[in-house]
Amino acid sequence: MHVRQGAFALAIVICGGMTASAQCPYGLNASGQAFTPAGGNGSVVITAPPGCAWNVTGAPGWVTLTSSATGSGNGTLTYQVAANAAGDRSSPIAIADASFRVEQEAGTLPGLAFIGSMAHLAAEENWTTAFTIVNKDTISAIARLSFSGDVIDPGGDGALTLPLAFPLQTPAALPVLAASLDRAVAPNASLIIDTAVAPALPVLVGSAQLMATGGLDGFAIFHQIATKQEAVAPLETRSARSYLLAFDNTGGLTLGVAVANLSVETTSIPVIIRNDTGAVISEPGAAISLAGNGHRSFGLADPVLGFPVTADIRGTIEFDTPRGAGSACWVSASRRQITHSPPFRQSLMSEPTAARSRISPRETAGRPHLCWSMLALARRK
Repeated sequence: MHVRQGAFALAIVICGGMTASAQCPYGLNASGQAFTPAGGNGSVVITAPPGCAWNVTGAPGWVTLTSSATGSGNGTLTYQVAANAAGDRSSPIAIADASFRVEQEAGTLPGLAFIGSMAHLAAEENWTTAFTIVNKDTISAIARLSFSGDVIDPGGDGALTLPLAFPLQTPAALPVLAASLDRAVAPNASLIIDTAVAPALPVLVGSAQLMATGGLDGFAIFHQIATKQEAVAPLETRSARSYLLAFDNTGGLTLGVAVANLSVETTSIPVIIRNDTGAVISEPGAAISLAGNGHRSFGLADPVLGFPVTADIRGTIEFDTPRGAGSACWVSASRRQITHSPPFRQSLMSEPTAARSRISPRETAGRPHLCWSMLALARRK
C-alpha cells in the first residue's frame, strides 16, 4: 500500500478560536493538522483585530516555521513538517493564547495492513460523513484512515484534506485537518470520526481507505443536513475478479455509481451491460478510466458521464477487475438500501428514494489486478 505524499496549503476559515483578552480575540481556522510520514507543508490562518499582536512559540524540532513567528492582526503562519521514519508523533504550537497541534503518522508501524475501503464520501456544504471503526480484537490497534478526492474537487484526484471532529473525545472548538491520520483504538472499542460541518464551503466528494494493525471493521454514514436523511455504507473488504450489479432504471429511477482507484497507477475498469433478457447491450470495449487514487461518481443512465443505454430499463452491469499492471491488491464493492444518496457528478434528482440494486462479487483467488472500489446508490430522476 503506497502512502501518498505531497504539500498542503490550507486556508479554510471555520468559526471558532480562543480569546486572549476582551480587546484582542484571536481565532484559528483549525485546532491542528495531521501529516503522512512523508511530511509536507502546512499553514494555519490567524484572525485578530487590527493592532492585536501575536507570536508563535513551542514548535518542535521536526516542524520548521517558514514564515515570521510574529505578526499583528490577520495573518497566515506557514510551516514545514520533516519526514518521519519512527513512530507516531504530535506536538502543540502556541499561537497567541491559542493552541495548534501538528501530528504525523508513523513511518514504521509493525503489522500495518490494508483492511478495506469506502468508495464514496461527501463532506462540507450540506453534507457530513461519519466514520465508525470498531476494534474486534482483545488487544489495542492503530487505525490509519486516509481520504482520496475526485477530479471535481479543488485539489483534484489524490489526497483529500477534510476538517474532522471526534465526538467521543473532549469536544474541540475547531476541527483537525487531515488527508490521513493514525488513531489508537482500544480492545472492543469504537472510534468515530465526523467530517465537520462547513456550510459555506463547496461540497467535496471522494473515497476513504482503512489500514490497521489489528482486526478492525466499520462503516460510514452519509448525512444530508438540510433534509436530515442518511445512507449507510459498510467498509468493503472483499476481493473478486468481477462484480455484477443488478439495476432497475424504470419508474423514474436511475442508479448512482461511485468507483475509486486504490492504486497509484492509472487503470481502466472494463464494463459489460446486459438487459433483462441477458443480451449484451453495451458497446465493445466499454470501460471506466480512473487516474491513480482517482474517484468518479455518476448516474448510470447519465448521457455524458454514464451509460445512456441503461435508461428506462432493467438489467445488469458487470465491472471486471483490471488485470496485469503490478501486484495483486484489493477490490471492493458495496451496496446497501438507502433513504437518500450522496451527491454525484450530475444532478439527476433531488428527491429521496429507496435503492433497488445489489452487487454480487464473482470471487476468484489469486488473479493479478489493480485496486478499485465501488459504491452503487439508487437515485430518482
